Amino acid sequence: MTADTTMVHVKVPKKLKNEAQQVARRLGVSLSLVAEQAFRDFAAAQKLVVMEPEVPNKRLQKILREAQANLNNPKYWSPGFTSAEDAIAYLRKQTKG
Repeated sequence: MTADTTMVHVKVPKKLKNEAQQVARRLGVSLSLVAEQAFRDFAAAQKLVVMEPEVPNKRLQKILREAQANLNNPKYWSPGFTSAEDAIAYLRKQTKG
C-alpha cells in the first residue's frame, strides 16, 4: 500500500461479496480494484441513483399475462414481410374486416 492510499471497511451481504469476488477473479482483477472503480464512478458522476424496482400496475400485469399466454398462438403471428410496402398492405387488409 502506498502513502496516498487508505483502508475502507464496508459492510456488504456475504453473498454479494462472494458474487462480486467470483466475477472479479473471472475478469482477472482484485475486488479492491472493483471497489476503487466504483468510488471513481461515484465521485465523477456525483450522484447515486436509488429506487425501488418498477412493478407493472394491475392492468399492465393482465396484458402481460395475456401476451405470454398467446405467445405460441399462430393466430397472433404476422407473416414475414420482405418490404415495408408488404407490411402496409397486410395492415390495410386487416383493418378492412
